[in-house]
Amino acid sequence: MHRMKTITVITPTYNRCKTLHRVYNSLVSQTYKDFEWLVIDDGSTDDTKELIQNYIKENKIDIRYYFQENQGKHMALNKAMQLIDSEYITVIDSDDEFLPNAFEVFLKYWNEIEDKSLYKSVTCRSYNPISGQVEGTEIKNMSGYHDARTLDARIKEKNKGEKWSLDRACVFKEFPYPDLKGYNGESLHFIPEAIVFDAMSRKYYERFINEPLRGYYHDQENAITSRSSSRSNANYYLWRHTLNDILDYFFYDILYFIKAAVGITFDGIATGRSLKTILKELKLKRIKILVAVLSPMGYILNKMRKE
Repeated sequence: MHRMKTITVITPTYNRCKTLHRVYNSLVSQTYKDFEWLVIDDGSTDDTKELIQNYIKENKIDIRYYFQENQGKHMALNKAMQLIDSEYITVIDSDDEFLPNAFEVFLKYWNEIEDKSLYKSVTCRSYNPISGQVEGTEIKNMSGYHDARTLDARIKEKNKGEKWSLDRACVFKEFPYPDLKGYNGESLHFIPEAIVFDAMSRKYYERFINEPLRGYYHDQENAITSRSSSRSNANYYLWRHTLNDILDYFFYDILYFIKAAVGITFDGIATGRSLKTILKELKLKRIKILVAVLSPMGYILNKMRKE
C-alpha cells in the first residue's frame, strides 16, 4: 500500500538502463530516508522495466514504476504530478548522481525559510563527477544562500551553471508543461524548461545555495530529451517565449534577445514556417520589426547549416 512520503524523486527515462544505477545508488546511500523514487518510463525498449523491477525486489528504498508511450520528458513530468502526494519533489535525470547528504541539506535550507508559500525551490550547484570541478555562480555572502526569482537570477544577476533543486510539489502542479506541437502537428519530445520556470518566477522565489550536491555528467545526453529528429521546433518555442513573455528583461541582456530575434527565424525556417507565420506569432510591433530586420541573418545561418 502506498504511503505518503515527504519527498518524491522523479526520474523520467527513455532507454537508459545502463546509467540508472547512478540514481539508484545515490538514493540507497541517502542519509535522509523519507522519500520515494518514481520512475516514469517514457516508452523504453531496452531492459529498463526489468532493471527497476529488480531494484524493487531488493526492497532498499520505496520505488514506484510507471510506463507510458513515448511522449517526451515534459509529458512524463506532467504524469508524475498526477501520481504524487508528497510535499516536495526533485527531478533527477537518468544519468546523474548526487551526494549522500543531498536531501538533508535541501531540507535544512527549506526549514530556515519562514514563509515557504513565497518560494518555489531550494536550488543548489552541480559538480563534474569526472573532474570534481564545481559549476555555477558562487554565492559570496556569509549566509551561503541568495533569494531571487528565476528570471532575475538568470538574466539580471547572470547566475550561470547547471542547477538542481528540491521543489514544492504544489508549484509544479500549478504550472504544468504545455503540450505544444510542431509546425506540422507532430508532438514535441522536448520543451525548454525555461518556458515553465520563467512563469513560476513571476510568482515565486528560489533560494540558491552554494553547496554542489548533484553530479552532472557532460559526456552523456539525456535520451528522453533527444528523441526528436530536430531540436528546432523546441528552440522555436523558446525564442517565441523570450520575445513575447519576458521582454521586460531586454535591457539586462540585450545580446540574448538579439540572439532570440535571429534564432526564431533560423529555427522557424528550419521547421517549415514562413517569415509571415513567424511574425504573426509575435505580440509587439517593435519586436516584429526587429525580427524582420534581422531575418536575413537567420536565413543565411539556416542555409549554412544545410550546406
